[in-house]
Amino acid sequence: MCASTLSYDADNDSLPDSLVVKLPSREEGARGIGVAMGLYESETRFYKEIAPLCGIAVPHLHWGDVDAATGRITLVIDDLTGTAVVGDMLATSTPEQAELAFAAIVDLQAPVWNDSRLKELRWLADPARAQVMFDAGRARDRAVQGCVRPPARARACGARRAARAEGG
Repeated sequence: MCASTLSYDADNDSLPDSLVVKLPSREEGARGIGVAMGLYESETRFYKEIAPLCGIAVPHLHWGDVDAATGRITLVIDDLTGTAVVGDMLATSTPEQAELAFAAIVDLQAPVWNDSRLKELRWLADPARAQVMFDAGRARDRAVQGCVRPPARARACGARRAARAEGG
């Protein structure tokens, strides 16, 4: 992703001073996950097909296209860094930031809740994509189990709960 500062031959206040150009990850592993989970396609199609139905404030899509099979993506959207706080998906959010995020989710979903037009977007509820996400989660859990061992007290509590659930 890069921000592009623009200049024009003529003055025009309706044209943006900068745009964000979003491309696929250069890191092969991250790009592979994006392709397998359909993330690149979903983001592009969100801007094209869902955002216009919701009436919410999102960066304006000036141009976007994706090749779902290869993950080649280009999105050209408004640069909101001067008017909005850009999130950091690796940092911990504050309770206030989390509250704002949940409110934004409600604002996104409410206008299209039970909207029959969404059923026509087969990519939106593709069972194969959901399966990839669940499989990735299970693989992550197995990897973490080998690296992180909970304290003995937590393990004992978990064992007691498991035994009760099994009728023991």
